[in-house]
Amino acid sequence: MNKINYRNYEYVIVNNINLVYQIASRFNVDVDNEKNIINAGMAGLLKAAVKFDISKEDDFSKFAVKYILKAIKKEFRKETIEYKIQK
Repeated sequence: MNKINYRNYEYVIVNNINLVYQIASRFNVDVDNEKNIINAGMAGLLKAAVKFDISKEDDFSKFAVKYILKAIKKEFRKETIEYKIQK
C-alpha cells in the first residue's frame, strides 16, 4: 500500500485547492453558506489526500472529487441549506 508521504501532502493539497473552489462554484448559495461549503470541501480534500493510494489510483484529482462532493453534501444535510447545482 503506497500512501502519499507527509512531504507530498502539501504539494497535493496546494495543487488541488482550485478543484474545491470549482466544485463549490457549482452550487448556487449565498456568501455565508459558500464559505461553509468551501470549508467542507477543503475537509474532503484533506480526507482524500489521506485515503489516496498511489498503487491503485493514477489521478488524484479524479479521486478527490467524490470526497469533496461527499463532504459538501454532508454540510448541506447538516445545515439544511437549499441549493441548486449548475450543470
